[in-house]
Amino acid sequence: MVVGQPDQPTGLTGVAGDGRVDLSWMAPMGDGGSPIVDYVVERLVDAGWELVLDGTSAVPTASVEGLANGALESFRVAAVTIVGRGPVSTAISVTPGRPTPPTDLRA
Repeated sequence: MVVGQPDQPTGLTGVAGDGRVDLSWMAPMGDGGSPIVDYVVERLVDAGWELVLDGTSAVPTASVEGLANGALESFRVAAVTIVGRGPVSTAISVTPGRPTPPTDLRA
């Protein structure tokens, strides 16, 4: 049996919070013949893509904290097997921030 890289994760989404973004995605359709052991998350910065989470586990969720509220952030994710890292997902952009207070409250 030939073992290769995993496919890219799909369906990456992000939910903004106060100084954080909670990410989730779907596992790759193909694992290349070897189980996925990890996911890595990258964030776009001025110099290019920077690894922000490595060793997030084989669970397809992650939280990136310590972000500036109101600043647009872009993320992408890749699956890792014993063969190595696969291709990255399509990138998404999310703006962290505090929730908007409710309006039109009545007693």
